[in-house]
Order: sequence, then C-alpha cells, then structure tokens
Amino acid sequence: MPDGPAGLAWVFPQLPGQQCKPPRSVGTGVVVRVLCQATLSDGTAVKLGYFQWESVDAAVAYYDGQGLGRNDVGSFHGWTARLGNRTKKAVVYGEAPYSRTLMFQTASADSPELQHLDPRPPDQLRGEPTG
Repeated sequence: MPDGPAGLAWVFPQLPGQQCKPPRSVGTGVVVRVLCQATLSDGTAVKLGYFQWESVDAAVAYYDGQGLGRNDVGSFHGWTARLGNRTKKAVVYGEAPYSRTLMFQTASADSPELQHLDPRPPDQLRGEPTG
C-alpha cells in the first residue's frame, strides 16, 4: 500500500501542485496528515486535508465522532455537513486507510472542479509509491 507523503500524493492525484503545509503525524490513529488549500476558477477557496491512518476503523471513528451526516457509497465511507455557508465533505476508502476532507463555500457545491478532487479508484491503489 502507498505510504507517507509520497503515498498520499499517489492516492490523491490532485494533491501535487496545491498549497500545502508540511506533512505531520498529529491525532489519534493518524500516520500522516497533509493540510492544503486550492482555489477554484471562480475564486472560491477550498481547504483540504489528506490523511493516512493506522486503520480504516481509526478513520471511521474520527469522522463518526464529528457529528457529520454519514453516506456510504460503493467502496467508500462518506460524511457531509453544512456549516453555515460552508460544506464539509469527507471520504474514507472502505478497505484502505486513507481519507480526504474538503471544506468549501456551499454555493460552489456543484462546481465540476470539485469533482476533480476525488480520490483514485480503489482498484488502482496497490503497487505504487511506498515512501
């Protein structure tokens, strides 16, 4: 399985090129966390968090503990919440310890650019960067 910052860049192909803080190991069950920011073409700022976890269970417990609405789809666990004029969305692979969190202006929710922030399909995770 992909590991560390290079592994996160493989799992989440949109990560390279974003404005990111240095990777950290912060939080219960977190192996590595990278916090980033991107700007959509309409000027909307999107805050992103990319995580590698010790386990899928640790990731699920983290998001379940935030009181977000859960919506599992296909091979992913998902959460969404509307916080004032902002929306928070999180996704965790069902069988791999990686997650991505987005925070953006709710008015931009239908932006096709947000769709480009999706994680790599689960069947493409293995055999790639490991360090």
